[in-house]
Amino acid sequence: MTNYKYLLLAVFLPIAGFAQNTISGDIVLPNALPICNVLVELIDQNDQVLRQDFSEEDGTFELTNIPDGTDYTLRFFKEGPYLNGTSTFDLVLIARMVLGIDPPTTYALWAGDVNGSGTLTTLDMVLIRKLILQIDTTFPSSPWGFDEADAPGCDNLIEIPSLTESLSVSVVGVKRGDINNSTSMICQ
Repeated sequence: MTNYKYLLLAVFLPIAGFAQNTISGDIVLPNALPICNVLVELIDQNDQVLRQDFSEEDGTFELTNIPDGTDYTLRFFKEGPYLNGTSTFDLVLIARMVLGIDPPTTYALWAGDVNGSGTLTTLDMVLIRKLILQIDTTFPSSPWGFDEADAPGCDNLIEIPSLTESLSVSVVGVKRGDINNSTSMICQ
């Protein structure tokens, strides 16, 4: 019987030595409406996917049993039609920003930068127009962009240095090409 005690101790000792944390959060559009069906992946330092979850209908996600003391990255991805929410009205809004008539907001820059250059230019307008006219079916960048609310740009990644406790993150997402947040959200 004594041998079993040591065997159980040896099996559970490594688990007891590491704190297990949770990373949770919500994913919303700039107008605070939730975004569902976003794949959230937890990536370790070796680029391995450790945990995955899809955001719920209310935009929430939760990744559990995460060891602390390590650097992680959250990666976000959402599929869907590129044309969803993209219209000629979005082109008018971008043109006003490019011409300096209206100041660009952070989220308009995220949504309007369909070529992934980090800036809003007439090239983005050309690419959106080609999509509307069905000359192209995609943008050079992914259909959705995600990041923390105060991030200067969106690269679909959030760095978490040396996780030591459970945390909650607020994520904002934009549908590329949709400046006025008119995309329709279908949750299944």
